Amino acid sequence: MLYSNLKFKLVVTAIFAIFYSIPAFGQTAEEAQALHDKGRACFDANKIVEGRNYTFQAMEMRKALFGEVNEDYINSLNNYAISFSMEKNFSKAIELQKNVLDLCNKLPKPHKHIGMYTMNMGRLYYQLNDLDDAVKYWEQALPLVEKLSDDYEHLLEFLGSIYIDRNDVDNQTRIMALTEEFIKYKISLPCDAPDCMTDKAEYCYMIGDEANAKECYLKALSMEMSPEQKAKTYESYAKYLSKGNDWVASAEYYYMAAEAKKQSEGETEQYIQFFYNAALRMYLGKQYEKSLGYYKKVVEFYEKAQVESSGKYIALCHEGMGNALSAMKQYAAARDEYFSALNYYSKEQAQSKEHTAILAHLASAEKFNKEYDASIQHYREAIAIYTDLGLHEKAQDTQNSLKLCYAYAGKEYENIEDNAAAKTQKIEKLQNIINQELGSLELTRKYLGETQYAQSLGVIAGCYCQLEDYAKGLDYFTQYMQAIRGALRSEFQLMGENERMLLWEEEKWNVDEIKELLVTLPEGNDSLMPGISALAYDCMLLSKGILLNSSIEFEKVIAASGDRQLKDTYEKIKQTNEEITQLRQKATSEADMQKILQLQQQSLQLQLALNQKCAEIADYTNYIGYDWKDVRSKLTDEDVAIEFASIKSGALDDDNYMVAIVLTKDMAAPAVLPICTLADLKVIKKDSLLYVSPLIGNVVWGPLSAYIKDKRNIYFSADGDFNYIGIEYLQYEGKPLSGQKNVYRLSTTKQLCYHYPKTKVENAVLFGNIDYNVSNEKPTEEVQRTLAAMRGAGSSASGEMKFANLEKSRREIEQIAKLLTEHKVGNVVSMSDAQASDEAFLSLNDSKVNILHIASHGAYREEVKSKDENDAMKRSFLAFAGANLGDGYGIVTAADIAKMNLRHCDLAVLSACETALGQMGADGVFGLQRGFKNAGVHTLLMSLRNVYDAATAEMMIQFYSAFLSGQSYREALRTAQQYMREHGYDKPEYWATFVLLDGLE
Repeated sequence: MLYSNLKFKLVVTAIFAIFYSIPAFGQTAEEAQALHDKGRACFDANKIVEGRNYTFQAMEMRKALFGEVNEDYINSLNNYAISFSMEKNFSKAIELQKNVLDLCNKLPKPHKHIGMYTMNMGRLYYQLNDLDDAVKYWEQALPLVEKLSDDYEHLLEFLGSIYIDRNDVDNQTRIMALTEEFIKYKISLPCDAPDCMTDKAEYCYMIGDEANAKECYLKALSMEMSPEQKAKTYESYAKYLSKGNDWVASAEYYYMAAEAKKQSEGETEQYIQFFYNAALRMYLGKQYEKSLGYYKKVVEFYEKAQVESSGKYIALCHEGMGNALSAMKQYAAARDEYFSALNYYSKEQAQSKEHTAILAHLASAEKFNKEYDASIQHYREAIAIYTDLGLHEKAQDTQNSLKLCYAYAGKEYENIEDNAAAKTQKIEKLQNIINQELGSLELTRKYLGETQYAQSLGVIAGCYCQLEDYAKGLDYFTQYMQAIRGALRSEFQLMGENERMLLWEEEKWNVDEIKELLVTLPEGNDSLMPGISALAYDCMLLSKGILLNSSIEFEKVIAASGDRQLKDTYEKIKQTNEEITQLRQKATSEADMQKILQLQQQSLQLQLALNQKCAEIADYTNYIGYDWKDVRSKLTDEDVAIEFASIKSGALDDDNYMVAIVLTKDMAAPAVLPICTLADLKVIKKDSLLYVSPLIGNVVWGPLSAYIKDKRNIYFSADGDFNYIGIEYLQYEGKPLSGQKNVYRLSTTKQLCYHYPKTKVENAVLFGNIDYNVSNEKPTEEVQRTLAAMRGAGSSASGEMKFANLEKSRREIEQIAKLLTEHKVGNVVSMSDAQASDEAFLSLNDSKVNILHIASHGAYREEVKSKDENDAMKRSFLAFAGANLGDGYGIVTAADIAKMNLRHCDLAVLSACETALGQMGADGVFGLQRGFKNAGVHTLLMSLRNVYDAATAEMMIQFYSAFLSGQSYREALRTAQQYMREHGYDKPEYWATFVLLDGLE
């Protein structure tokens, strides 16, 4: 935020103002000046008593020479006052500072430092927490200091901070206007040095000019810098990256700031503080091993240094290591780290908020380590201390964790009455947040931009919902949705892919909160449901595939531009980012980090130029603007659109639901229908009778019967575990639903709003009858590095899997090639045996292939647990020639496919096992389907489970025969499935394994 730097800057602002030398009037005056200078030098060295003695002597000498009404005497008196403030004797300092100001008023002309002295008085009152007097003196100082000077900036920061805290809108408006004027002045100044360029970057960020902030940082980083300048610039850039939640890059710059500080000053405490910041950010960036390494380095420093802050930071590091180990699910080791932290807090800050937080962390680690009795005891201790401290809301949150611990332990909960004080405290807190956000809402919009404005609306809406004022919550969430769509469109245009992801992660919380209202809205609020359902439908349209679509549409702009330089730049960015990823996995030295930072700067510079150029060519963010009314406008009387939503509002799956949000042409607003709990869905997904049981079919389609029974076309978009079930094949009134109606599985129902020109099939490439034991190709160095890194992390794509040759795939691709040729497809290429290599597949990048058919083995390695979505893309793969040779031969991952350009490909048929599977993430399924979609393929035919060689070959031949005869993809699939059921393959595992995604034609 614009004024995020205003708050609490006071405590780090230098106490001393600039003092000027005075002309010597003689030997005694020179001696007085010398004593004055000695005093300042002692203060700088923290020798307060010695410095005060020198200052007092200088003051008395000047008093004797010139009297009290004299600028030089007042200078020494001001320093004398400051010496008491350094010892936190603020009352004495204020008494002396008042004398300073009184004497200034007696001078025949204003003292040149009167503004600074007045500002110092405000600081002293601030230290005593007397904010009224602090504001009074700072306001008096504002017209007295030189306008647009550093002191002027500090005053704006001090006043802005307090007016924000007080929700004083009028004064906020005045200070913001002055601050904007100041910042624009600073930005306008000429600059050719790293220090001022770094300052300029910070100023640009403060007024929301992200593009220029990046450019200024890049200019500063590219300049020749001394170690001191590097430390300053790296630290500033690290903070900037933190504000955008780019935690890993921020940690890397803190690391380099530490190395620069070490080079200039040695291993000082500030040097190790940079390491501490790097450790914390590596944890936030989910780089837990590196985080542990940095924390250990900080502990080693403080154990040797034994400075005043040693105990505190050693404890903080043990807490940080406990958090990292918990995230790695090493709960026993995490428990030990929390105990180490607890030893410090029990002695130094017993019964404090920090002490209690460690107890709660410890209890959590014990709970997941199945030490339930110890966990319950520590949770109860934490609850008792929070209650004694008056932190009733914290006590209630911890009590909720305790209840969950009892559930995990299989014990009956020993009831503790809900804390009424916690509820009161929570209400007061929420109301204060609302008042503050509402008071500054228009200022936020004017000075901070649409994104911050939207986020403020989301905060207000969320607070109202927690206060159970759902009508106001709905009102502000509606405003939020309108604002955030516009903000995302604006922001995305000048952002790289990683930046878009980080921004979306911030907004996903509000989107999830809106969806939760569908299942948490209390009875008596029925009149609000239409509005909430409409909002929830919009949330699904916005969230499903938002990042994937960003990449797709952005690449379309590049492709349509015909500008070879743009395309080369984009490819260079992707290559550079991949190199950064590889380096990060093995970085162990300062040289490695320097290389990473160099590549990051190159990538960012390229992204800035590319984004600016593409924004000039076309707006690729139109897809963000679609809402439920746009979808409704595309429906006919025979259509129904359904957005399924997996909603997690509780800790257990029994408390979470799959719902359907339904829309027809004649509806004034979407309707929401509960389908089942997520716990029930897990059972359904594994049921062997999934596609033959009328009961299971009725669970999904029964609640929707009133909306679908008279409709011919059903357009649905899956969510959660529905992505792993062919719900279109479930029984409905005694038959598979897809056999009775036209059922379209879409990545999002806003696909109905797009126009896709019909592609003329001219080029087809088929892979099949692959020999997995031989290869004509050696894996590229990139593939070898990727798989080597994955094996090192315990997550090899194929592991020890061996692939049997698929004998029936020869007939499959031969018959399909014959059908394609008979139907005048001009260029049909079949790849088999050793020719069907990963290199042959990857060479299709930038080709004009229209149909791509792959009859092979595929898999998703779900047993390798990781929350990293990019890792999931590497665990989804297809096998090509030589895949049994190991060392990267014949393996193509979803991550590899995502880098390709297959934009001319209208249909990709993945005739292999588990090609539709993957890991659910914030933006859909991360697996092969995402890889092909990101590559630009429009329609996918893919499998949900293992497939049978002979049955699959037969169904694929029938599928091609049908669609080449004029049927749509969906009709052709239905025809092929019907054929299978009528020719001895009536079991669902033969015909219900494949699903068609985005097959609208």
